[in-house]
Amino acid sequence: MIRLLILTLMSLCLFSVKAAVELTGGAYPPVEIEAASSTGLNNVWVVYSVKGMKATYKANSPTARVVWMKYSSMGGGYAEEITKGIERNGSDVTLTSLESNMGYIVEEDNRRYCFWVADYSLSPFRAESIEVAAMGCETAELAVKGTGARMDYYSVTGRSVEIDRAITVAYRTLEYSSDNSRWEQVETVEQFSYLHDRLTVISPLCDTRFTLSGDRFLTAWGLSESVESASANATAVAAQESATQNRRESDNEQSTGNDDLGGSAPAEIEFAAEVTDAAIFTEWQIASDPEFNLITIRVNDPVMTYTFHDSGTTYVRFECANADGSCSYTGQTYRVNIGDSDIKCPNAFSPGASEGVNDEWRVSYKSIISFDCHIFNRQGKQMAHLTDPSQGWNGKSGGKLVPPGVYYYVITAKGADGRDYKLSGDINIVGFK
Repeated sequence: MIRLLILTLMSLCLFSVKAAVELTGGAYPPVEIEAASSTGLNNVWVVYSVKGMKATYKANSPTARVVWMKYSSMGGGYAEEITKGIERNGSDVTLTSLESNMGYIVEEDNRRYCFWVADYSLSPFRAESIEVAAMGCETAELAVKGTGARMDYYSVTGRSVEIDRAITVAYRTLEYSSDNSRWEQVETVEQFSYLHDRLTVISPLCDTRFTLSGDRFLTAWGLSESVESASANATAVAAQESATQNRRESDNEQSTGNDDLGGSAPAEIEFAAEVTDAAIFTEWQIASDPEFNLITIRVNDPVMTYTFHDSGTTYVRFECANADGSCSYTGQTYRVNIGDSDIKCPNAFSPGASEGVNDEWRVSYKSIISFDCHIFNRQGKQMAHLTDPSQGWNGKSGGKLVPPGVYYYVITAKGADGRDYKLSGDINIVGFK
């Protein structure tokens, strides 16, 4: 029977959208907070104190029958009718005194309006002190003194619902700015629904003070309180890493088909890290395995430029730590993939025939780390000497175009994969103007 009554009350309260209750009186205006739809309440008010507070219900007509009821934490199924302390002035039906932490139901015909009154004076917020109890790598623990216990209201079914007091701890930390490519100080605020002896926040990345403030209701009444801690030294560390490859503008170098790091050797890559204030020890690590069990190179500098000559996959990451090594940071792992070597030699070109079209002899190559090429005519006279695979022969010797015909190349080269090249062949220069 009680369950049926509770369900009926919830249904009727939720559909009484046209009804209204206004709270007046008291030292400060009440703060209305939204009630969860599952509670069956139209709203919740937090009052500074119930002393001097009145609640007025506006009926649909001056002659409508209006009944006031109240319920405790047991729920609306145990609501009691209020017969004293009610005044009427036309459509306005006023309950002249309110009880602390009490739910109310106003009934008019088949409509009901349900609300809860929370008395703030029974659980006020007071901020006395805040200090750092422990500064960790991930979180900081703050010891606080003051009051601000949990506040609740009760649904029509008697279920407790926590009231968020919005007590805040504000402090400075670092945030990486992509626009400015650096860590910059920002204020961060963490919020707590009520006051604990210990509050846990994310560790700051710079030296800072912690400010405890609250709560939302004192703020609404212009009475907010706050206390500040002594300055605390940051222990947590972080870094922002980047890897930029120096791409060669050589159209005869074979493409790897993607934008991954590496590709054709030699691959020069600059690795850079921007670290936070507490990071004292910095190190770039290069390893042959993704677990970094075999670290081959360590560079104790936030910026490292390295040229990769060997084919295969190499792994690079950044690490930093604070002064005593209690907090450390390990960044992402960069994979540098160097492909196998290759050289392909064309056998003909036409210098002078059409500018910009097949007017230079150049090999097509990939991952060549040393290169030596000699070009001769039929009589064995050297026409050109190339020491880099990106270089080409323009068909000239002594500043003049050589005659059409057959010429010869001899190439000695070494690939990033260890392959040795000894190539030779002919070059046909076709007719030109």
